[in-house]
Amino acid sequence: MEEKRIPLVIHQRARYQTIMTTKILVSACLMGHAVRYDGRAKPLAHPALERWRAEGRLVTICPEMSAGMPVPRPPAEIEGGASGKDVLSGAARVLEITGGDVTAAFRRSGAECAQAGSGDGLHPCATHRRQPLVRFRFHL
Repeated sequence: MEEKRIPLVIHQRARYQTIMTTKILVSACLMGHAVRYDGRAKPLAHPALERWRAEGRLVTICPEMSAGMPVPRPPAEIEGGASGKDVLSGAARVLEITGGDVTAAFRRSGAECAQAGSGDGLHPCATHRRQPLVRFRFHL
């Protein structure tokens, strides 16, 4: 029996089509939704986002709201210059400027985004650089 080979160009086209249909999880505030801590949006005008929106590939999420955090809410920062990875491992806390410890809520928000980003055909999160705990992300 003779082995049948698929031309490379067809294989590459199929791979390209798979990449081009992958959904992309993106922060809701970047898409113009007023879900930031201060009740505002932080819309991002970027050619890639516009192209993905036109292709119907974007799935929006606000990790903090999915974890039950209100809008608006006091600003919060990771203490001591630690990282989101430190918070997720239990080595650092997230504190509101009022002194409230919101570590558990931010850990839930990171888990919510990671879970949402783990779906079939869904690319990891696109977020803004200062979002504390989104573990899987790329920046535009």
